[in-house]
Amino acid sequence: MKKYILLCFLFTLLSKFSTACVCPPPNIFLEYHISKYVFYGEIISKNYPKDSLTYTFTFKIEEYFKELNKPEYLSFTWPAEARYRKEGISSCDYDVNIGNKLLVFAQEKNGKLSFGLNCSNSSFYGMSVSNISALKAAKNFNIYNYHFNFNNTLFKAAKPITNIDSLTLPLKNKDYGNFVGGVIIMFDVDTNGNVIKSNFWETTNSEFNKIDPEIYVYDIINKEYRKPENEFEVDALEVSKSIKNWEVLRFLNGNMPVNSRHYIIYKIDKNHKLSWKQFYFML
Repeated sequence: MKKYILLCFLFTLLSKFSTACVCPPPNIFLEYHISKYVFYGEIISKNYPKDSLTYTFTFKIEEYFKELNKPEYLSFTWPAEARYRKEGISSCDYDVNIGNKLLVFAQEKNGKLSFGLNCSNSSFYGMSVSNISALKAAKNFNIYNYHFNFNNTLFKAAKPITNIDSLTLPLKNKDYGNFVGGVIIMFDVDTNGNVIKSNFWETTNSEFNKIDPEIYVYDIINKEYRKPENEFEVDALEVSKSIKNWEVLRFLNGNMPVNSRHYIIYKIDKNHKLSWKQFYFML
C-alpha cells in the first residue's frame, strides 16, 4: 500500500481561490488540526464594496468545536457572484447569503482568515451526527502518533540535509555486474528533523500496513523484518543508515511540524553503478 497514511485523503488547500474544485473532502481529523477555528454559525450580514467584485459576510457563532479564543462574530471575504464579476459560472463558485448556517473549518494564511466549500468539510450540511461525533473525537486525536509523506498541497517539501552524493561517492567505481532492479528505503523522521529509523520498504509483508478504523488513518510499521539479500542491498542500506538529518516536514498552514516518512529509491544505472533518487508517494 503506497498511500500509507490516509484513506480517501486527497487534500487541496482550503481556499475560495483554488482552481482544483472537484475532489472529496480531506480527512476531518487533519482538517481540524490545521484549522484555527472550527465552528457552526449563521450568516447575519453580507456587504459589497462599490466595485461589487467581492463581498464580506459575517457569522454569529452558535458553537465552537475548536478555538484559540471565542469571538462572537467572525467575518470573511469572498469573490462576488459571477454576474457581478461578469464571468461565467464555474465549479469553483459557491455563494452564501444572510440566514445560511454552515459548519466552517477556517484557516489563517498570511495573516488572513479564510475557508472554502470546495474540497473541504466546511458545508451547509455539516452538523450531521457523524460529523459532530468526529469533531468531538478530533480533539483527542494525537497527530504525532503518525508519520506523514510529502504532498505539495498539504506540506512544505522536505529533503535530506545529509549529503547523500558524498555517501555514495565511495561506491561510484563499484560494479554490480548483472544485477537488475532496485530497492526502496523508507526513513522515519521526527519533528526536529532527526532520522530515527531507516529500513527496507516492501508491500508483500502482511504486517506492513495498519489502519485505525475509527479515523481511517494508515501508518506503516517500520521495523526490521529482513536482512539485505545481496551486495547492492547491503550498500544501499549502509548509505541510508548514514543519513542522519532531514528537513522538517511542516503543514503549509500554521507551519506545524509533524513526524514524517520519506523514501529513497536506489537503482543500478546503465553503467551498472549505484544511483539514488528521492521518491514520493503522493497522497
